[in-house]
Amino acid sequence: MLVLSRSRNQSVMIGDDLRVTVSAIRSAQVWLSIFRRTSPRHFERVAIECPQPDQPLAIADDISVTLLDVHAETARLGFTLPQKLAIRRQEVYDALRRER
Repeated sequence: MLVLSRSRNQSVMIGDDLRVTVSAIRSAQVWLSIFRRTSPRHFERVAIECPQPDQPLAIADDISVTLLDVHAETARLGFTLPQKLAIRRQEVYDALRRER
């Protein structure tokens, strides 16, 4: 499991075709927007989920996210996915794309 902390409106890219964004954090609840790439420049939101703490939420084949903790305005998320897939914070993914 890879653990990342994300605040509201921050995202994680899984591979090149799946994006998970923290849409809102209220008390101990976190809303996640799940997006899939539909074209080279466009993502379509396919779900908005509010995962229960410590309960894995399947977001794609062999990919799940677990809400581990909420502290102030930050959610700690645990991602389980196949090793062949890269997972990156959105800002790192964008920087790597600009370098290409």
